Amino acid sequence: LYFSTRVGEHRYSNSKFLALAQGLETYHRRTSNDKLMDEERFQEIVQLLIEKCPDENKKWLGDRLKHGNEVSLRKRIKSILEPFKKFIGSTKQQNQLIGKIVDTRNYLTHYDPSLEHLAATGDDLQLLCFKMEAIFQLNLLQVLGFTNEEIQSFLVKNQQLREKLGIYDL
Repeated sequence: LYFSTRVGEHRYSNSKFLALAQGLETYHRRTSNDKLMDEERFQEIVQLLIEKCPDENKKWLGDRLKHGNEVSLRKRIKSILEPFKKFIGSTKQQNQLIGKIVDTRNYLTHYDPSLEHLAATGDDLQLLCFKMEAIFQLNLLQVLGFTNEEIQSFLVKNQQLREKLGIYDL
């Protein structure tokens, strides 16, 4: 998904954003074991609920609970940002970035009119895509084995990456 955005496969900012958001979510799912609660405890709760559920609704409830122990996109993005939060800004700026990613993804996925005013559009959406690309790039550097010091050195030398993150001095 990330690489599809790099080769120009997505003509529109909306589809580029959605590919980046889905890519970040998938990246976290593949590199983390984060769950809302201990898996054994979760399965006990699921079993209890299904046992108490009317027979005609058991399959429906089981399907609804299948991914019920997954962490939210908000928590996934926060976890992905954690090693690089000093490059994102203050805690308030980090939370605003995470919130904008989540709200925009939710709006563009569900087109719920009540979320429209929260979603990034136009230039703001493009800037959000740049930041998400940079977050991917920082994580890829980490996966490739670069240390935090090497990543910071890389940021100092790479004006384009700094600009994507909105960093103009280090």
